[in-house]
Amino acid sequence: MAQNSLEDYQEYLESVVYFPIEYDENYPVYFFEYTQRTFAHKKLHYHNGFEIGVCLEGEGIFLVKNKVYPFTKGCVTFISSSQPHIAQSPNEYPSRWKYLTIDWEKLFGQKEIQVNRNVVHSEELAQLVEIIYTEAQLHDESSVTVITHLLNALMLRFLRLEGDAKLDEPPAAKVIDPKIYASIKYILNHYGEKLTVRELAEQSNYSVNYFRKLFTEQAGATPLNYITNIRLRMASILLRSSDRTIVDVAESCGFSSLSTFNRCFRDQYGTTPAQWRKQW
Repeated sequence: MAQNSLEDYQEYLESVVYFPIEYDENYPVYFFEYTQRTFAHKKLHYHNGFEIGVCLEGEGIFLVKNKVYPFTKGCVTFISSSQPHIAQSPNEYPSRWKYLTIDWEKLFGQKEIQVNRNVVHSEELAQLVEIIYTEAQLHDESSVTVITHLLNALMLRFLRLEGDAKLDEPPAAKVIDPKIYASIKYILNHYGEKLTVRELAEQSNYSVNYFRKLFTEQAGATPLNYITNIRLRMASILLRSSDRTIVDVAESCGFSSLSTFNRCFRDQYGTTPAQWRKQW
């Protein structure tokens, strides 16, 4: 595993949790299936291994450190052991996943790769992950050798897509204020409720101006824009996946009025919610 996978985030335990993986002796690959819903109290977390996931069905949003990615069926995720993350899907339309977690140093005998891009949509990569998952389930003497070769092929293809990540030059870790992490997690879990910058600042024990400045620097968007972006992503999923009315979608995603929802949606997607729904 990467040298900074455990120690660097111990100070963030109020908003980030370490979930250790218990690998079988001499088998450095852990695999499991998972159904993703919206969990109001789930925290950002990280593992002692490199995590690879493939979305089998459903949609949602994936938060990795301070980046938000939309995902849908066929997406593949690549999460280094030093990267706190969390995913959310609508409760009534959960997503289904297969995950692999790899003890990178034990499998490859070298320092774990660090990645910049965490979510890609690629049928080729998704098929490779499913093949590796099937091989991992065999759990026989030859599986580790086969998995090693398949993972090499997977990562080489992924790095070709990622472009700017290199095996021997991991990106410098960005230290993020733990209170900003807590605010990001709170937004992700409570986007459907009324949220104000003042409330978030008070939770962080920061002044409103300082909180807004720090949040913008570390999250790459102002608090209000970040909240709106999360709400719009989840609304776009519900419009595609459900037959709920547009008013109901707007209210459940935290918009105070239909007119505000329509305006924000048009600004983000270049079309109205009703026209967006007809495209799918």
